[in-house]
Amino acid sequence: MDILTRYSGLRNKDALARKVSWKRLREEYGDHPFSPREVNELRLLLLDEPDPDVRTTGIICLDQMLHSPTPAPEEGFHDWLFHSFRQTRGEGKQATKHSLVVTVCDDAYVRDVQALVEVARRLPSDRYSQTVFRHVALQSPDWADVGLNRAEAICFIGRPSMFKDCRIIDHFPSDLRFSIEPPDVDEPEGFFRVSQNRPKAGRLMYPTTEDSLRRHDHAIVQRFVIRMGGRDVTVVVIAGGSSVGTLGAAQWASAFEWGAARRNEFARVAGLDAIDSSTRIEAFLTVSARVHKPARPWRPEIEERGLFLHKSRNLLKVPARISVATDSGSVQNANDVRYLLFDDDEMEFGTVDYAAAVAVCVKYCIDEQPEMSIKDLVSDQRLWPKGICPVKGGACTFFRDHLQRRSFNGIIEVGASSLQLKLDNCKIAVIPAQSSASSMMVRTA
Repeated sequence: MDILTRYSGLRNKDALARKVSWKRLREEYGDHPFSPREVNELRLLLLDEPDPDVRTTGIICLDQMLHSPTPAPEEGFHDWLFHSFRQTRGEGKQATKHSLVVTVCDDAYVRDVQALVEVARRLPSDRYSQTVFRHVALQSPDWADVGLNRAEAICFIGRPSMFKDCRIIDHFPSDLRFSIEPPDVDEPEGFFRVSQNRPKAGRLMYPTTEDSLRRHDHAIVQRFVIRMGGRDVTVVVIAGGSSVGTLGAAQWASAFEWGAARRNEFARVAGLDAIDSSTRIEAFLTVSARVHKPARPWRPEIEERGLFLHKSRNLLKVPARISVATDSGSVQNANDVRYLLFDDDEMEFGTVDYAAAVAVCVKYCIDEQPEMSIKDLVSDQRLWPKGICPVKGGACTFFRDHLQRRSFNGIIEVGASSLQLKLDNCKIAVIPAQSSASSMMVRTA
C-alpha cells in the first residue's frame, strides 16, 4: 500500500488532523520502514504544506524517523565465529586489532576461491577494517610480509597442512577433536580425509571419494585460542578434504542457526556458564556435490554431523548408541571401563560428569534394568571409578545436573528417588576396547 494512502490523514483538509497524522506516523514508523521512494513522497508533501506549524511538526517527525536508531540485528553464527577479527565500539585506537584471512596461491593462482568469496562477503570492510586477506605460495611460502607477528586472529581457508612453514600451526592444540590428514600411499584416491582423533579408541578416518557422478567429502569448522609470543591468538579453520568440502564448510558457517535460545541451550548442555569468544568450537560436516565435465563451480549439499563446544558431547543430537569399552568386552565394575563412545565420539567429560556417566552405564550393563535407584547408585562402589562417588549435597540434583541436563540430555529422566533410561531412543552395550594406535576408515555415501 502506498504510504500516503496508508496515512491519508497527511492530506486531510484540516491542519490539526494533518499535524496529528504526522505524529501518528512517527509513532508507528518502527512497524513500517520506509523505502527511498516513500521518503521522497513525504518530503514533497512537506514542501507543499501550507501551514507553517504543520510543516515544522512534519519536518521534525520525519527527521526523527530517518535518524532514529534501528535495533541491531541478532548476532549470527558467522559474526560470533569471527568476533575476534573485528574492532568493537568500546575499543580505542590504541587497541586496534590486526587479523588475517589466509589462502594458498598455487599455479592456478588461488585455491578455494569459492570458499574465500563466501567468507569475504561476510566480513565487510566497515566492520572488519583491520582484517587483511593474504595469499601464500603453496610450494615455497614466504611468511615475512604476511604479518603473523601482529595478528590477534587468523583464519585458514583450506586444510592447515597446505600452509607450510607457518609457525602458528605448530601451536595448534594437541587435543583437537578433528584434523585433516593426507591419504595413505597405497590409497587409490589422492584426496585428503578428515580424521576424528580419539586418544583411546583409535582414529576414525573419513575419506573423500569421487565417482563419475558425485564427489563425497567431509569438512570441519574450528575455532580455538592459542598462546603465542606472549599473546592470545584466535584461530579459525575452515577446511575440507578437498575443495568441495572447504566450500561447504564456508557456506555452513554463514548459514548455521545461532539464535539466543539455541545458543543458551548449547551452553547448558555443554556445562558452560556462557558461550564467548574464547569458547572452543569444532563442527564436523559431510559435503557432496555433482561432478561436471568440463568442470563447473561446486554446488555443495551439506549434512551436519556434529557440533562440539570444548569437551561437550555432540550438541546436534543425543546419542543413539553408547558403547562401554573394556579390555575383555565385559564389565564387572567401573574400573574396567577404558572409555565411553557416544555413537562414534569418544567422550571427554569433566571428571564429575564422566564418573556419573560411567556409573549409570555400568549399572545398566550389570543389571540390564533401565530404572535405577539413586540410593543404590550412590552407595555401590563398583559403579564409580576408583570406588569414589563425587556426590556433594543432594544426589537427585547431582544426577539431574550431570546427566539429565548435560551428558545424557534427552535419554534419561531423573525423579525424586530413581532415574529412568529411555532406551527406545538409545542402546547401551559393552564392546572390546580398541588399541589407541589403530585407526578405522569410515566411508559414507
